[in-house]
Amino acid sequence: MMRWSPLARALALLGWAATILTLLLWFGWLSTMPYGWGIAIVLCLPLFAAGPGLWKRRGYTYAWCSLLSLAYMALGLMEVFATSVGRTPAMAHLLAAVALFLGCVLYPRLSNREQGPASATAPEDPAPGES
Repeated sequence: MMRWSPLARALALLGWAATILTLLLWFGWLSTMPYGWGIAIVLCLPLFAAGPGLWKRRGYTYAWCSLLSLAYMALGLMEVFATSVGRTPAMAHLLAAVALFLGCVLYPRLSNREQGPASATAPEDPAPGES
């Protein structure tokens, strides 16, 4: 039986890194705004906060990072349809945010499914007073 949770975790980590990279390239390097690098770093701060929890496989970090990725998806989607100038970096950012979302949703689900129910693996102990 193939284990799918490592692939989902790799997708989440790849989406996390790609989202940070696309934000830095899009707002910092390609943007003509006067404070582009500052905006890029501020937009990356929540992702930097999620990084250690994603690396340590913490389920609650995957949960709130999936919600966080929705905001980044909305940013990319808005820019894809709103402007024609930044459409290419916005599309790359949108794909990275979708990968982050899918990885963060699939990893906890698949890892719980692969571990199986806890009651099936542990023998039942009789209650005190019963024998």
